[in-house]
Amino acid sequence: PDDVIAVAVPVTTEKQYDDNGTLLFQYMYQNIYLTMPDQTIADKIIIDFLNRVDKGRSVAENLAQQAQIAYDGSANWAPYMYQTTYSPTRIDKGVLSLLGTNVSVYGGPHPERTHVAANYDMLTGEMLTLGSVLSHIDKAPELCDLLLEALSDIEKEKFLYPGYQDSVKGNLLGNESSYERFYFAPGGLCFFFSHYEIAPYISGLITVEIPYAKLTGIINDAYFPEELETATGDITPLDFSQEALSHFSQFSEIVLNNVYIPEQTVFAAAALCQYDAIMLQDIIPDAMPTLRITFDSLGKTTSYYITQDNGAILLLPA
Repeated sequence: PDDVIAVAVPVTTEKQYDDNGTLLFQYMYQNIYLTMPDQTIADKIIIDFLNRVDKGRSVAENLAQQAQIAYDGSANWAPYMYQTTYSPTRIDKGVLSLLGTNVSVYGGPHPERTHVAANYDMLTGEMLTLGSVLSHIDKAPELCDLLLEALSDIEKEKFLYPGYQDSVKGNLLGNESSYERFYFAPGGLCFFFSHYEIAPYISGLITVEIPYAKLTGIINDAYFPEELETATGDITPLDFSQEALSHFSQFSEIVLNNVYIPEQTVFAAAALCQYDAIMLQDIIPDAMPTLRITFDSLGKTTSYYITQDNGAILLLPA
């Protein structure tokens, strides 16, 4: 269809070795492929995303130099690593949201993790800030109250720091230019806090979702998700011969490069129909337990794990 909207963010890995073959440093990052009706807007978003990737490369190059200096030939050497990866969280005619994770490993007690988000207006290609999402800047206190209410529900479970409310208010109120602390999901607007911001490291990434039903009048109507008609159907393995492929007019290639990243989404589409297909080939058997297709139909989320049997791709219910 001419109005298809899809995004692919395949992972690329670069490695640096010592002369004796020891892995010193590994850098993981992504490219982006965006399909949508207006290619000018798509290009604008792609350029912004790639600029983000370029900023991460300077961090990676610095860590690679540190690894070369620190390597002492020990058998206990642990390679340094820098990873910056994004997963699409919502994609439709109004919004493209991606949640990103930056991970640095350089010999410390545990990896350093920070989280960022990239949110785009799909009608303009502009990056969305908190101020542009709100229906009016005066609505920020209402949004902050909803956020604190959601955090209070997980306060004991996640061991939030005493007085975390002041940190949340400081980050949200009067900071309408903020663009990296929230993202859109199918069910609501999500806010997140990296390690140590409002909780100890063991609590992990703190994420709360405010349902769209509570956001009426607070955020701009343009950023509420469109209700799509859904239909049931079967996902059927196909013989992707040249004859079968002739039925499809557009192809997007996603190269995984044998990379395993937990819970990493590498492709997302606003909707698929009977004329769409997802083609998987050259699948590595060892990756099978971690590769799956997930989709929403009639309000229910369904997952299929991908496996391989004698070269045929099968879809198995999760």
